[in-house]
Amino acid sequence: MPRSAIPTTGPVVTALTVVQSEIYAHGDNEDAGRYAHVNLGFVTLANGEFPGATFTVSAASWSGGFATLTIGAHGITQFQIIGISGIVSTGPGSYNNGGVPIAVSSVPSGTQITYPVTTNPGTYTSGGTVTVGGVTPVDGMVCRKGGVVFVRQGGVFVSLAGLLDPGSNGILLRTGLNTTGVAVAGTDYQAPITNPTWTAPTFANSWANFGGGLTAAGYAKNAVNDLVLRGAIAPGTLSSGYVAIFAALPAGFRPASDRYGTVIGFIGGSNPTPLPIKLDTTGVVSLFNTSFASPSLIDIDCRFPLY
Repeated sequence: MPRSAIPTTGPVVTALTVVQSEIYAHGDNEDAGRYAHVNLGFVTLANGEFPGATFTVSAASWSGGFATLTIGAHGITQFQIIGISGIVSTGPGSYNNGGVPIAVSSVPSGTQITYPVTTNPGTYTSGGTVTVGGVTPVDGMVCRKGGVVFVRQGGVFVSLAGLLDPGSNGILLRTGLNTTGVAVAGTDYQAPITNPTWTAPTFANSWANFGGGLTAAGYAKNAVNDLVLRGAIAPGTLSSGYVAIFAALPAGFRPASDRYGTVIGFIGGSNPTPLPIKLDTTGVVSLFNTSFASPSLIDIDCRFPLY
């Protein structure tokens, strides 16, 4: 949006997917169309109370066209939208706003707010709830309260204090995981290191594990969902071209299209030779070999993306 269209008072509620790079232009950051350049755009979150927060009214008064409510400790700021309901007073006016959103005029203290009321509502009798409005709270919403940024997840607003550090190219999310997988503020993210669960494949065409203390054949998925194959195997049936060495791997370990890699075949027991290996869409693993020599040992250590 052009910067002339951005309000200069009160919180702005909008979707970042709409704002994208067309956010507030700052000085030389302005292009010929008065939009912000992509690499220098920014959004500043206004302080305020969480959307949907409610507070119980304990006292109310009116003077000169403005009502003052006592609602206990709160984070509401000037210009935030609120709803007032359930207040009983002697009239003739009302403290309640009848479902019409109204902006907070001022915040006299950490327990009070004021807002415009044209007709004197009279003496406060009892009851009343203040609801912070303006937008329906949903998961993924980001807001700022008391100078701290919060994100709403699982129906609650979670503080990002200590998780955001300024970086050379913007904001770095600094959250690591401890040994039990719990997020810890102030550390760079590091995925927990876990060993994959290996499964022995079904051999085809008389191929088998080489034995002799070398790693047995196995397949697994790594942390990024790639198929990983390993093992030292002894040749079975050999022919020119591709020959299946593992029968079809189960669903979930098969690629969307044929994938190719390289393994090492030891010719005559000592000469390492690269040999192509293929994982097809049915899950069959095949080795390619010409008839020039027969490997005595195949060392498999390869990875196949499954997308």
